[in-house]
Amino acid sequence: GRDVVMQQYYLEGIWQQHINTIVSFKFYVKSQTGQPQDTNFPITAVMEGPARYEAEVARAEVVGEYDINFINPPVEGDFQMHVYVGGREMYLWLVQLRDKQQHGTGTVQFFVDGPGFGGGEAQKETFINVNVRDLQGKPVDVDRMNIKVFVGSPLAQNKAKITHEELGLYRATFTVPRKGQTPIDIRYLGNSIMRPPMMVMFW
Repeated sequence: GRDVVMQQYYLEGIWQQHINTIVSFKFYVKSQTGQPQDTNFPITAVMEGPARYEAEVARAEVVGEYDINFINPPVEGDFQMHVYVGGREMYLWLVQLRDKQQHGTGTVQFFVDGPGFGGGEAQKETFINVNVRDLQGKPVDVDRMNIKVFVGSPLAQNKAKITHEELGLYRATFTVPRKGQTPIDIRYLGNSIMRPPMMVMFW
């Protein structure tokens, strides 16, 4: 089998979700060159906080794509979600579980795509798209100033330029100065929507 470290991992989902529903995330596995591929290792996930929940993980219909589902967790609170590949922790994500009645209106979900998501050439301008949806999956606008994208290590971070392209679509444009694995940290209202940040290869 392939070494766990020789693959890249991405997590997609909402950091604020509701109790007594299926709390779901997408987990993507890619090769070093950014091609989707399956992993030979078991993927497991747990949420820990005021209670502990184990996820059901299933491969989706698409190569390299897995569904992580927590079935109807009943307890509100702040949780850390850990994703393990072959027993090694690959992702830590903060999740807030809330009662639907209290927090039904302020919840948005994020989907990230665009060429910068798959890596690219260093010193060449690229972009990622941050798509904002409401819980019904419809595009929704938020204050552009609340979305920030930081590229590179904390010591040498560039802030991407954020533009509002259309309803629910924000584009972060940036240039990566050096070759290598580069963290991209997407924040909404000061909270990273991916923990740890996405690691993207530039060459």
